[in-house]
Amino acid sequence: MKLSKLIDSDLRKQDNALIRRYLIPNLIRQAGVTFLSFFRVAMVSNLSPETASALGSIDFVNHIITGIGPALGTGGLLVVARYYNRKDYEATSRAAGIAQLIGFAFALLICLPYHFFRHGLIDLFFGAATEQVKTYMAEYAALTSLDCMAFNMISMGFAIQNAVRVTRPQSVLSIMQYGLTLLFSYIFIYGAGFEIGAIGLQIPAMGIRGAGLGMLASSLITWLILQFMLLRDRRYFNLTKPASYRPNRRLVRDILGYGLPPSAEIAVFNFSRLLTQSIVVMTGTINTAANTISTTLTGVYQLATGAGNLSLTSLGSQALGREDFRSVNYYNRFFNIFAIGTQVFMSAVYLLFSNPIIGLFTNDPAVSSRAHELMFVYALVTPLIHHSAFNTPYLLRGLGDVRFVMVVSIFSSSVVRIFFSWFFAIQLNLRVMGVWLGMYADWIMRGTSFAIRFYRRKWLPASTAEELPGSAPSPDTESNSSDT
Repeated sequence: MKLSKLIDSDLRKQDNALIRRYLIPNLIRQAGVTFLSFFRVAMVSNLSPETASALGSIDFVNHIITGIGPALGTGGLLVVARYYNRKDYEATSRAAGIAQLIGFAFALLICLPYHFFRHGLIDLFFGAATEQVKTYMAEYAALTSLDCMAFNMISMGFAIQNAVRVTRPQSVLSIMQYGLTLLFSYIFIYGAGFEIGAIGLQIPAMGIRGAGLGMLASSLITWLILQFMLLRDRRYFNLTKPASYRPNRRLVRDILGYGLPPSAEIAVFNFSRLLTQSIVVMTGTINTAANTISTTLTGVYQLATGAGNLSLTSLGSQALGREDFRSVNYYNRFFNIFAIGTQVFMSAVYLLFSNPIIGLFTNDPAVSSRAHELMFVYALVTPLIHHSAFNTPYLLRGLGDVRFVMVVSIFSSSVVRIFFSWFFAIQLNLRVMGVWLGMYADWIMRGTSFAIRFYRRKWLPASTAEELPGSAPSPDTESNSSDT
């Protein structure tokens, strides 16, 4: 009995150390991206309701694109972690190299068409917007479409580092990236003048274009530094060898096998949000601006929860790589309590200081009133149901149960969310509030399905099946004749 308690105590210490290893860097990254979004939207919203509407609407399109990078990175994370946990240095190098190539290829294939066909997309989804708003949308999308490409490549690089438990450099890079984005965005949005000796430099105010240019410049700098770090790191893999990038059918199949289902899931989820945003645009500029402000505030609200979700996928991948599932229930319970606690705290903060918080974004009384209505309901509902809808699926992805998560998420996003958003917003004439009620219906459907899946341990067969990452042969065992 004493020996069993000692083993359990040691296991909990290891679990808590691993949680800290992933949670702290993710908290730093989430804090950076959240407050960056907060201040960017605040800067643009203070220009006019039209610029706020344009930025918020295009960011829904951007979320579809940027959601694919981290989701595809799940495949790179699981496959690289497989060989890292087997201490196979050469196979880890090849898996990391192929993951890099896949991330680069998908970034090009998705982002370049978005850049060149942005006007058609704007007319298709936001045709009800005013001409001024659509002009702002096109200006912003011209630059953020290229930023999405850099973002997705950065996501794959971070996934490779997570697979080998290298997390600290990500915190430094993230802080640098978000600081540069905020600095560049402020300069480009409002303009600035500099004098270096006898040389004077005047940067004109670019408005909403400046927000896009600031993001693009900082992302390119971050991506270049990350590539240098990956090439320099020789402890866990070697990406300087051309052999690390040699096509390998098994590696491509495994990375895409784990990466494409969550990519499809995230794409459909964000596409459903884009469709519901189209409903919001139909209700007018005031509702669209209020929706943009409220969506930004929910990012601040979910800061800690988002970091926990990212950590759960990494923790699940490590459990899968070790083929040791004793800690899975502990991870799920820990992050559920963590999410509920932080959400209750954020709800209290918002309810106490709602007026000054919304006042940071706009002085328009109609926009402020509508945004407060949305956030008041959100602050009451979220601590009750959000954790069950989103914590568990992130853990299931890490455990390799990506197909079930994909099916449930796609059904709930494309059917439940869209139907109830249409029903409440259009049929019951609740407008933008109806769209948010449709979102809560989506959460209930997700939470119920994932809870049943997890607590009945239905994910175990997927984790112990033939394609279990720990049991797959090394890529060396496959003939190179089919590599091309």
